[in-house]
Amino acid sequence: MLSGTTFGLYEITVVQISQDAVLGPLVVIRATEAALVAIVIAATRAVWRPTRSLVPAIAAVGVIEMAANGVFLVAVQTGSLAVASIVSGLYPVVTILLAVALLREHLGRLHGVGISLATLAIVLIGIGSAE
Repeated sequence: MLSGTTFGLYEITVVQISQDAVLGPLVVIRATEAALVAIVIAATRAVWRPTRSLVPAIAAVGVIEMAANGVFLVAVQTGSLAVASIVSGLYPVVTILLAVALLREHLGRLHGVGISLATLAIVLIGIGSAE
């Protein structure tokens, strides 16, 4: 519940600050994320230094995440917040599919049903938007 609420608030906030720009909101998003990570590290006194071998993967994740936020901002600016929010909320499907493909994770029946229903929802949204 907390995660879903946070994503919803994030998406509503992004729409408010991104009427005509993409780069500015991306900088705000990244600065906010960095501040939140710093607060969590300070509050938990967690060890935060990754090993050298993880740095390229962490950088790649950062680049992909920035691209995803940029695409979301463009989608919201050119389309409907409701549709963009629903489609972007399906990112866990990509995570599951990557785990299956790259890590040879087992796709459970419940996950398969969820992915199928999510795919059906996207198709129905597309059909509804086309009319």
